[in-house]
Amino acid sequence: MSTLLPIFATAFMYVIIYAILSIGLNLQYGVTGIVNFTYYTFVAIGAYVAGVLTLGKPPAGSGETYILGLNLPFPVPIVLAALVAGLFGGLLALTVFRRLRSDYLAITTLCAGTVAFDIVTNSTGLFNGPNGIYGVPTPLASTFGVPPQNSYMVLIPIGLVILGLVWWVAHCIDLSPYGRTLRAIREGRDAAASFGKNTLRLQLGVMILGCAIAGIGGALTVEFVGAFNPSAFETVETFVVYAAVILGGPGNNLGVILGAVLVQGVIIQGSLYLPTIGAESLVPAIRNMVIGAMVILVLYFRPRGMVGETRPQLGVPRRWGIGRTLAPGSRGEADS
Repeated sequence: MSTLLPIFATAFMYVIIYAILSIGLNLQYGVTGIVNFTYYTFVAIGAYVAGVLTLGKPPAGSGETYILGLNLPFPVPIVLAALVAGLFGGLLALTVFRRLRSDYLAITTLCAGTVAFDIVTNSTGLFNGPNGIYGVPTPLASTFGVPPQNSYMVLIPIGLVILGLVWWVAHCIDLSPYGRTLRAIREGRDAAASFGKNTLRLQLGVMILGCAIAGIGGALTVEFVGAFNPSAFETVETFVVYAAVILGGPGNNLGVILGAVLVQGVIIQGSLYLPTIGAESLVPAIRNMVIGAMVILVLYFRPRGMVGETRPQLGVPRRWGIGRTLAPGSRGEADS
């Protein structure tokens, strides 16, 4: 049992991280209709910022080169990682939301992620180039005398608290007039604007919030794994988070957490312990095909996901994500 504990704890920690990421993406895509194909870039921003704020200066002669190295205590790196990721998300939104939407917006965000990937990979003085940063210590581990191999003993409670706070914020938004307005923008931006809603400002706000949540997930990732490099934020990583949102139920916070459990906890973490069949890359390829096939089947047979988006019945307030399920083929609240 003692040998299985680290395995289950690692899988549980990744589920927590991806549940946080899924809630952030759900605010953008599921609630507001923003198709952000570079979402994981903001995870990388949070990871790099938290990493260089937690690490000290690179040791002389080590060959490592990265900015800052401030050795700040917990939770300052996580907070600053969220702020920086949110700031960059706001800058991207200001750049593209004024003139672009729909397919053009999605393509532009994808291009922005490619540019960020190339900058980080080729600028060795920024975050150590393609080698990335490593040796990031676990927060509070030394305080409680926890060895590095048992870092989950510290990070799982921290992650659960952060997940609870992120879910609570998203839930409050969901029940508020702000949340109803975001869903109106998702169903028809021009229609919402015709009722006097400042759609640009509202989309900018949810873009900043969603990217800040992504930065928090990135900070937890680098402090759990202890390392991060450009190969960790390729485009496919964004689509893994999208898969969790789509399978769980866009627009439903509890649903996307369930999607994160399925995609990250069951499929991805479970496939790591399958026996090697043929080429070494065969199991990861099969895993990606399984995720893709599940997304296709859900979109075809149950586009609302495993847990459909809900809204309160007339005169009956919704609590804890429970209300009247939207009709099949509808995700909107045009009558709200």
